Amino acid sequence: MIRYLFGLVALVVMYLGWQWYSGDPSQASGSMLKTADGVAETAGGVAETADQEKLPPVAVRPQTPQPRPGLEPSNVPGDSSAPRDEAEELATDEFLTGDPKTLQEGFQRLRRSSGAAGERLGVELASAVARIDSVEGLLAVLGPGNAFLHSKVGRKAARQAVAKIQQLEPESAVEKMSALLERCMQGSICKTDVAAGQLVDEIYHQHKVLVDRVVFSPANLRKARSHPVRPGETLGGIARRYRKQGINVEGWTLCYVNRISRPNRLRAGVTIKIPIEPVWAKVEKSSFLLAVYVGSTIVRLYWVAHGADDKTPMTSFTVGAKLVDPDWYAPDGNVYAFGHPKNLLGRHFVKFEHKSYQGFGAHGTSEPESIRSMSSQGCLRMYDADIEWFSRFVPRGAKVTIAATSH
Repeated sequence: MIRYLFGLVALVVMYLGWQWYSGDPSQASGSMLKTADGVAETAGGVAETADQEKLPPVAVRPQTPQPRPGLEPSNVPGDSSAPRDEAEELATDEFLTGDPKTLQEGFQRLRRSSGAAGERLGVELASAVARIDSVEGLLAVLGPGNAFLHSKVGRKAARQAVAKIQQLEPESAVEKMSALLERCMQGSICKTDVAAGQLVDEIYHQHKVLVDRVVFSPANLRKARSHPVRPGETLGGIARRYRKQGINVEGWTLCYVNRISRPNRLRAGVTIKIPIEPVWAKVEKSSFLLAVYVGSTIVRLYWVAHGADDKTPMTSFTVGAKLVDPDWYAPDGNVYAFGHPKNLLGRHFVKFEHKSYQGFGAHGTSEPESIRSMSSQGCLRMYDADIEWFSRFVPRGAKVTIAATSH
């Protein structure tokens, strides 16, 4: 009998060893003893019924990850207190209502977002914008600044606005397109923002066509006076007459407004128009854009360079003397005549007058590659063709505002 019991024990030990060797976790997790009521107990203390496999599965609640040593709770993966992507926070059902302020914020956040959250935000923005069918609604959604220039969905929305603006009456279209260009000006546009710069040029090209039809047309006398030309009159003489009445224009100003090639080509008996709204200019330093206005209408838009190390002050100047083929008085004290290799001014220089700031102005440049950068001694650098038009059209005494508007 004793040998029989020893043999039985040996068989049990061999069986358990074989189970462990075969890797069955349900059998090798610990020693198991079968009780009389059919409940098996493991060494870990977890009880299971013998027919457990017949019961429906029980949902197991995920365990919250515990912080690892050295990690703040907000940085633990899966922790609800961890910061979320800005784009993901905005991608909600409320976002799809088309609220202009929410969509404006969407364009701003899209510029700072990337990855899957940014892609989702872009899709939702595009869906919301597609449902807007009015010019006013689109301009409201684009916002007061130019964040829309820096995403595909924003640029598509701007082109959608341009297409709708072009369906308006010319005078209304000029007004709305000016409002769109002002948005383009307000905010950063780096030289490396190629797509943003190309869209600004595209919008301005469409706008310029409208301006030439409406503002620079002698037949359109809206916000203008008509003047019958008498024998012996010149555009310069007519301009001086109206300046005495508080309307600041010059001969070249009237040339462009009336589509006359040169001030001395004026025939008696024709009627010209005199714009009664002020001619002025504004520079936005962040976008490197200069706009020339007649009243509230942008008539020309130019890329510029301004002062390195923020040397161009944010203030309002008035246009002073206009020089052709100017000498350059360099910061090192030397004077370089026009045509000298070290003369950086180009053919035209427009002085800016201010009671506190001296030596500032706008001029051409022998370094056109510097346009759209902070590279000058404080003056505005412009392409030669642009400064020529600017110096002729903008009258002396006109206001030039330097700003750095951001939204």
